[in-house]
Amino acid sequence: MKSIKWYLLNLHVWIMILDYSVGLLTIPIILLPRFAMFPMGILRVFGVPTMVQFLMVLTVLGYVMISIVAIFENRFYTICTFPHKSLYSKWRRSWILAHYFCVVLVIILFGYMSPDQAASRKHIFESLPCLQNYIAKAPLYILCEDYTYHLILLVFFTTLASCEVLVFVGFLIWNSLQQLKTKRMSQRTFKMQKKFFITLIIQIEVPMVMLLIPFGYEWYTILFNYYNQEYNNIAIMTESLHGFVSTIVTIFVHRPYRKALLAMLTRQFGISRDEKNCKEFHCQTTIVPIHLY
Repeated sequence: MKSIKWYLLNLHVWIMILDYSVGLLTIPIILLPRFAMFPMGILRVFGVPTMVQFLMVLTVLGYVMISIVAIFENRFYTICTFPHKSLYSKWRRSWILAHYFCVVLVIILFGYMSPDQAASRKHIFESLPCLQNYIAKAPLYILCEDYTYHLILLVFFTTLASCEVLVFVGFLIWNSLQQLKTKRMSQRTFKMQKKFFITLIIQIEVPMVMLLIPFGYEWYTILFNYYNQEYNNIAIMTESLHGFVSTIVTIFVHRPYRKALLAMLTRQFGISRDEKNCKEFHCQTTIVPIHLY
């Protein structure tokens, strides 16, 4: 299990960055079904350009997805046995790094394809009904007016990452069962790996609901050209809870995290000291029987 700890840490770090980016640094107000937004976070106070903030959030979101793929790839490489594994081991890190590089490349492409902001801003205000004054005065950034290429890239990347995870999960299950059947893996090891694998699935998939539900709504708004600013804001608020839910699930499903949290709480509230005094009291009052003959 030691081989996966850095991959889990990598995922936790990117989830943390995503939550701070959405919930504190940028606080984006999205004008779906148009690919337009303006920030209300701390970075706006420091004068960071709106385009940089928008693309930063997209980059971090992409890195969260890649970190999930990297975790399942690590389990596949560690557990599965297959021909030419030594050759694969030479290229696996380059393969993962290529994913991170592709995200940066796509984000740079999005920035390069940005339309003229003044003209696009005028079109946005004409197409969306009854925008409030605070939106009209905000530093609005329009990623695109014709979002065909952007949607193709986003859907392709999401589908690719999902398919990679499914392939790794499928090979993990099949190869583990084959190793168990051919006695190359003990029953005890199989049970340990199965328990950890189920825990990993729960840890990743349960918090993903906090992203998938808003993504489903956002996809609906784009397909049916539906605008409702209240629902847009609720969707962003729900996405910002992803890290909180991920932390709670991680504590509940992983025993070491639970033990560390309980140890911290007991030290904080002095419970450990009381337990120690209790133990000392029991030791001092222990009655040793004496047999008389």
